[in-house]
Amino acid sequence: MMSIYATPRGRRRLRRIGFASTLTTISALLAVGCGTSDTTQAGGSDEISDTEFDLAEVREDAKDEGEINVYNNSSSVEDVAKNYAKKFDIEATGTKAETSEMVEKVTREVDADRVTVSVIQIEDGGALEGQLLSQGYVQSWVPSDLESKIESENADPLAYVWRALTIAYNPDVYPRGCPIDNMWELTDPKWKGHVAFQDPRLKTNLLNWFIELTESGAEPLAKAYENYAGEELDSDEDNAGWEFIARLAKNDPILTDSDSDAASATGAAGQKNPPLSILSSAKYNDAEEDGNSLAVCKGLQPWIGVSYPKYMAIVKGAPAPNAAKLWVHYVLTEDGIAPELEDGGYSANTDVPPASENDPDGLTDFENQLLRLDPSHNLAYWDGRQGMSDFWQVNVS
Repeated sequence: MMSIYATPRGRRRLRRIGFASTLTTISALLAVGCGTSDTTQAGGSDEISDTEFDLAEVREDAKDEGEINVYNNSSSVEDVAKNYAKKFDIEATGTKAETSEMVEKVTREVDADRVTVSVIQIEDGGALEGQLLSQGYVQSWVPSDLESKIESENADPLAYVWRALTIAYNPDVYPRGCPIDNMWELTDPKWKGHVAFQDPRLKTNLLNWFIELTESGAEPLAKAYENYAGEELDSDEDNAGWEFIARLAKNDPILTDSDSDAASATGAAGQKNPPLSILSSAKYNDAEEDGNSLAVCKGLQPWIGVSYPKYMAIVKGAPAPNAAKLWVHYVLTEDGIAPELEDGGYSANTDVPPASENDPDGLTDFENQLLRLDPSHNLAYWDGRQGMSDFWQVNVS
């Protein structure tokens, strides 16, 4: 059955729900689910407060709580856990997990009052706000001694690091630089069947990016089209964002199960005509070890990709609440965030250097080269996700 979002009228409905009606409810939901250091959501005695936060005292109390378990979308959490354990003499286990796994684990454990995980670090702000925060399963918390270092957009809920998805090429095959100058070329017949990325229906950050392309990204995409085609965009879609997504879906993209697969499709040695790819900034730093050759499509109009926040929250009923607070504080420092910055990213703490020395050339200017996902749109992304997935499905089939 065709989705209601398969028609222009349906798509307008998706946008209206996602970025108008939804945003009018955010303040009410925040009152329930998005506490900062002085406010908390449902949880009673499980609430984390830091009105009298003292790092030394929390550190001592944490030693009496035993092991802390942390779930993260990135495997870098394993190194953070090792560093944390060494620094604070507290046993710590870091586990890489997909967002769906984290959400299921947290909700099941909290509902059963048998919580084993104390902190989650999650890329999906929609799931965080739409499911976990709004229903009181987790709490966003910012240490009071670092509040002045965290910009307001990153504080509620706590977005502790910013990552990127970028358009990549194989520099061994294209030594003079990226073979395209404009994002619209990804929809050109020349690149039909030669653009690889994780299936958006499996990667929520891609769906969020697509949604933002139909909002703040629509006008820049329209201007970029004029530069690409030499004429104004003529489309039956609502705007240039919808048109770009439809054309990309219809251009026979290589849909993979992971960013690693997309990176290999582009970067594997011995290729004469490798595809371009859209992948996580972490894959550039993994490239040598994985045997791939990858480079960022610098200077692409209107963007080289999208930047997105990654969040950190303390689970309701955390078995190690002080160790959890200590973990949050540690990850907000230069020492604590270091392993994750090696995967590419920027700390939300303004005192931490803005980029890893391992970041690839082209990722040093987030403001001008990357479309930025807006943390205040998390609930809109959450509400609009199914409609965008349906729209993609209709066009990619």
